[in-house]
Amino acid sequence: MKSRWGLMIAAVIASGSFSTAVDSNGADAQMAPKVTTSTGVLCKTLGSTRVTRGVSWKCIRRGKTLRWQRTSSSVPVTTTSIKPKALERAVTDRPGAGRWDVKYLYVTFKGGPDNRRDETGEIAGMASEVNRYFALQNPGYKLRYDTFGGALDVQHLPLPISNEEFRDLFLRYRPGSTLGPPLEHYIETWLKDAGLEWRAVLSGMRTENQRAYVWIVEGSRGPEFVNDTWVKMVCNQWDNEWSSIVMRFVRDLDGNVCQPITTYWLPTDAQWKAAWSESEKRFIGAWPPAETLSQYKWWGQTIIRGLIIVLILQPGCVHVDQSTVAGFWDSLSRGDMLNYAADVDRPLGHPTLASLDPARKYYFKINNGPWVGDRCHDAQYSPYWEAA
Repeated sequence: MKSRWGLMIAAVIASGSFSTAVDSNGADAQMAPKVTTSTGVLCKTLGSTRVTRGVSWKCIRRGKTLRWQRTSSSVPVTTTSIKPKALERAVTDRPGAGRWDVKYLYVTFKGGPDNRRDETGEIAGMASEVNRYFALQNPGYKLRYDTFGGALDVQHLPLPISNEEFRDLFLRYRPGSTLGPPLEHYIETWLKDAGLEWRAVLSGMRTENQRAYVWIVEGSRGPEFVNDTWVKMVCNQWDNEWSSIVMRFVRDLDGNVCQPITTYWLPTDAQWKAAWSESEKRFIGAWPPAETLSQYKWWGQTIIRGLIIVLILQPGCVHVDQSTVAGFWDSLSRGDMLNYAADVDRPLGHPTLASLDPARKYYFKINNGPWVGDRCHDAQYSPYWEAA
């Protein structure tokens, strides 16, 4: 049986909008988009330089013509947003909603690195941007986060095993494996020991959990069984949002931090304005910026897609399950955030940034197609929303 990841890859490759590559470690990875290093604008003096909106350019020879080429590695990343308040570390769940809310966890491994992202504000900042996206998609509402004293309640979850042992557990995730209990049962135990409630959801089942968890894992994940073969997964997610858990692994197999990791949306408004001329309606600088060209995109985008699945699987709607989403996945356009090849290289709030179900046909604010009036198919009725 193909995993959701395998089904998605097959669908978007068929559409011609996505391509994959295998890196030197055998990792399944999205190929970076083509980099635009020249504006195509002619210049007059070979070797002359200029700075436009923070971008450095040099006049070079291209064939028989002289053209401006970018020389700076990237547009300086600046943001005027204030980093959200971060609470002190806690290994228990502070008082909060506890039901139909999104709980963020900072997960570390035994003997592994600890960047204390729960205290630095990194996770709080990223979570704020994720919810700002959802609030823009559903005006007047936002996702209900677990908070304490007005700040995101990020709980530290130190796992009792090493990163290597954790990766080995993914070998048990193969359908029909007799190697031992699947990973979900370990997760259920770890969360229970941390005072958190979650019931294991195995492949093909539908979640009955009434809380969503976002794991920011200070390590790397194990392989995935896709199309009858094992595929190493580097700087990737655990694609089991059906269980109401979204995982993002922020290190590669060698322990290096996956880039870019940031507390704010990429690209920023400043990056956009430095490259796009509104008056001329064209790019005057390199686009997309270097920070967004990594094959490992801003981790918030992965979390957004995972939480979309959580929103779709509403309580009491047993006829909407994994197969429902798999049935329309290959119909999603690049303008749909649920598509892994979505158009995300725009600032948050930009009119052409990928949105939730722009076709209004599959899962959000449905007004056409066979599911009009079926609240179970429409994620706008999920209990995870609250007034903004």
